Amino acid sequence: MPFVVRAQASPAVYVTPHDLVQVLSGRADLVSGGDALVAVTPLPGSRLARVEAAGRDVTRLFAHQGSRYVGLVTGLPAGRSLIRVALTTNGSTSRYLLWVTNHSIDGPVFSGPQIQPWACAAGTTGKQCHKAASYTLKYLPAGTTQLHASAAGSGVASTYQDYDPKNPPPAGTIATTTTQTGVTVPFIVRVEEGYLDRDEYTIAALYQPGKPWTGVHPQPQFNHKLVLTHGAS
Repeated sequence: MPFVVRAQASPAVYVTPHDLVQVLSGRADLVSGGDALVAVTPLPGSRLARVEAAGRDVTRLFAHQGSRYVGLVTGLPAGRSLIRVALTTNGSTSRYLLWVTNHSIDGPVFSGPQIQPWACAAGTTGKQCHKAASYTLKYLPAGTTQLHASAAGSGVASTYQDYDPKNPPPAGTIATTTTQTGVTVPFIVRVEEGYLDRDEYTIAALYQPGKPWTGVHPQPQFNHKLVLTHGAS
């Protein structure tokens, strides 16, 4: 049962159990970069009335997904702040609280003090090695029978070709792939490269150019799984 923190002459306020309001993108105390994917699972017979994050009304960011509401909350301040959720049941309102702790994308989050001195890579700026994220599209040519390397990492294998959304190759020249969830799409990969905690990262995902993708409504080929590979160190 939730722990009740009652204030005089006000509706009940609950420090929420983890399964009612939760951060889906990671632990609530390990948020980074100011963004968190948050889910609210209403109690039976209740509905979502309002969500606040660090004092801001972010209700519009939440969409109904099955038995819960999900929203990508952005702009969280550094350090601890509150996510407040109001649920209504038969005209009465209950409020639920979840503490989140946001860390700088510069790091560290839990790894301890950063090593000093530190030489930043070429193309970055400042002592924290800042560099804006960049995005490119690659595609696998039709008829390719063997993949020699992942589409992630520095130096994408030559098997993949550049995809220009303004001048795309003919559809018949692009291979297709079927995901574990049975969705068949053109084999086009979106590659993001950036820096966090003074180190480079690369994220690759199947992507359909020209179609929307948000934290709440990803494209259908996304199977909510992540494969991590690490470099030489």
